Amino acid sequence: MMIRTSCAFACCIALFNGVVSAAAAPAAAPASQPAAATSGDALTKSGLTKIGQNVTLQAEQTLAQGIRDLTKAKAKMDADNRARANVEKEIDRAKTAYAQWENERRGELEKLAKVKDAFQNNQIVAKIEKLEDNMKQAVKYRDEQNKALAKIGDDSRTKYINDVIELAALAEKASAKYAELAKDKEVTDAVASAKAKLGPTPEFTQQFNLIKRMRAPIFAETIKVTFEGKVPFIEVALNGSTTRKMVLDSGSSTVCIPADLAKAMELVPGPNDPDVQLQLADGKLVTAKLSKLKSVRVGQFTVNDVECAILPPELVAAQPLLGGSFLNNFTYKLDVAKEELHLARIGGDPKETSKKPGAK
Repeated sequence: MMIRTSCAFACCIALFNGVVSAAAAPAAAPASQPAAATSGDALTKSGLTKIGQNVTLQAEQTLAQGIRDLTKAKAKMDADNRARANVEKEIDRAKTAYAQWENERRGELEKLAKVKDAFQNNQIVAKIEKLEDNMKQAVKYRDEQNKALAKIGDDSRTKYINDVIELAALAEKASAKYAELAKDKEVTDAVASAKAKLGPTPEFTQQFNLIKRMRAPIFAETIKVTFEGKVPFIEVALNGSTTRKMVLDSGSSTVCIPADLAKAMELVPGPNDPDVQLQLADGKLVTAKLSKLKSVRVGQFTVNDVECAILPPELVAAQPLLGGSFLNNFTYKLDVAKEELHLARIGGDPKETSKKPGAK
């Protein structure tokens, strides 16, 4: 009996202890679990991740990778810029040669009108024919170089500028976010609980300063575009005093000014200004006069000494065109849906850009 009683008593004691232990265990678990979940939630909802001893935003990794990608993008842009500059020199050389031969041709035509001797007449005619052949060759060479220029394109420069602008904006946003998080007690307590340090890290600060230096020389602006039918127009200031709506025409190699507008601006072609053959949208060829505008301004951007073609008076319905001699100084993109023209350029003062030979 005593043995059975002792066993029963022992079993009761063991059972009691088990019940107490089982009852006590659940009470201890909830005490630590909510604290861990709260700490993790505070970091996660704020977009923070613990890496080593630091708690950082994803933007840090994005910025680091972006900087590496920009190094490659800049190398490609620089190589394309060198190739573009070489081709543009050849285009300018062809234009100069054409203008010189055109001037000589005019002189020979004046002689031809006065000469009486048949032998001299034939000599002058032969010289004129030679000059005209040279002019045709210059035009052919210029057109070939323009095709080479188009093949190089402007994609690398556009990509570099867009990537720098986007990455700089991301870094600015991340920096502001860190400043905001540093004032959030829930976040700072969670960081302390994780025994970590809230960013930005020294690496981010260094890369942020770098992207700001890369962004500083890039000027960009969005210009309002109006459409008449499907034709885009923008406001342009010519020679600092004349403002006109001009057709945005990336397919035109130069700015084109109708004869009546040129007259109103007192932009009168001189006798030595060369002729240029232009092909209209309907395929018709017309002869225009090459001249220069003192300045062309769109938004904040001004380009000085801009080549232009003054259209013949018979094109009475012609619209002024904003073409390549202005646009090629920039990277540009027409957003038809938003009716916006995005202009950007690296370096210089946006209020004054001198057009130099070979400049794009």
